[in-house]
Amino acid sequence: MSSHDLITGSIEIGITTGPRGQAAGRHPVANVLNQFGMRCKPECVVFDIGGVLALIDKTPLIKLCESKKIRTSAFFDKDFVRLQTGKMTPQKFLMNKSSLLGVSLASITEAFSHMIQVGTHQHLLQELTTPYLFASNINALHFAIFSSNLPHGKWYRKSVLSYEVGYLKPHPNFFARLLDTLHNQHSSTVFIDDKPENLEFSASIGLIPVYCQKPADLQAVLQNLRLI
Repeated sequence: MSSHDLITGSIEIGITTGPRGQAAGRHPVANVLNQFGMRCKPECVVFDIGGVLALIDKTPLIKLCESKKIRTSAFFDKDFVRLQTGKMTPQKFLMNKSSLLGVSLASITEAFSHMIQVGTHQHLLQELTTPYLFASNINALHFAIFSSNLPHGKWYRKSVLSYEVGYLKPHPNFFARLLDTLHNQHSSTVFIDDKPENLEFSASIGLIPVYCQKPADLQAVLQNLRLI
């Protein structure tokens, strides 16, 4: 199911599959929660970062690649996967790309750092009265930028991050680590993500999948879930 088949934010919350993997279609939030056996607010919420809590802006990076007549796809190669899974340090990755593009390390670092844009969602996390954590495909540099600009609320719990666990969503080993972190208390846990494939896998292991198309929709999503 494509992202275009999912409803976000202000009216309905879309989910990809039901608890047994069947197509769930479009549901008002109350029906979503009831479908998963919940008649009160969730006990825990799991947030993706990029695309949910933070904007992804590749514009400076794209311009830098275009100025050197190099396709942007060449930047997001196997080394990028290694970076995202903690098998390459940010410094080594950026040095490699500096050489590839023929630009200074400072220039490539600035463009790459700009990719992660924390919006005005700090107050949403601080308003939560439910334990929450992050489960994200992210590298150490971007997470450091995200963390420094987005203070954790008092209910923040340990997160599951691809560069720490060595796997990307939706790999089963990533979600196995997430279940361990949740201490298998997943039946009342909401999983908010912007990628249908991640939502599908989260549903298959008993989490409640909720689609958030972009950070601007997040407040409405949390309000509909009775989390703020």
